[in-house]
Amino acid sequence: SLQRYRDASALIFQQLESFEGVVVEKASIDEAFLDLTELVAKRISEAERDPVDGSIVCAFEGHVYGDDTHITGDADRRLAIGSQVRTGILNYIIKYCRCRIATVTASHTHAIWCRQIAAEIRAHIKQTLNYSCSAGIAHNKLIAKLAAGLKKPNGQTTVMWRYSSELIRQLPISKIRFLGGKL
Repeated sequence: SLQRYRDASALIFQQLESFEGVVVEKASIDEAFLDLTELVAKRISEAERDPVDGSIVCAFEGHVYGDDTHITGDADRRLAIGSQVRTGILNYIIKYCRCRIATVTASHTHAIWCRQIAAEIRAHIKQTLNYSCSAGIAHNKLIAKLAAGLKKPNGQTTVMWRYSSELIRQLPISKIRFLGGKL
């Protein structure tokens, strides 16, 4: 019944709102936009303050749009955070995100941390409520919404800023919110 769906939605939103530093914007009964800016800033600050190499390890999982590589938390693709934060992130981006860059920008760093946090939130929802969910990680809501639909069910996709226009170009207009199809 619709009431069971509403009750499940309320439980999921309670869990989302339990994450400190995450701003939750309810978009519908089964969709939310999460602003991770504050939590990402906190994680970066903690990683830079704790210079012990390998003391914090992030397992980045999911699909990176523009790259056919699917990265799972179990794969041997882990980034040790410590005194070599920028070097590790740069090497990660070059190796796994089809990017040829000379320096790591704040947007690269934030996207990588957002991937980690999204994976943690999805795992928490699965563990506490036994519900799976998909996630899209991007620099704005429209691209994040489109990304979330690419690897359903129970997947996550990150779209780096440089691939946003490519993603929009390859999708039918009916998939783009407010422009075609469903509202």
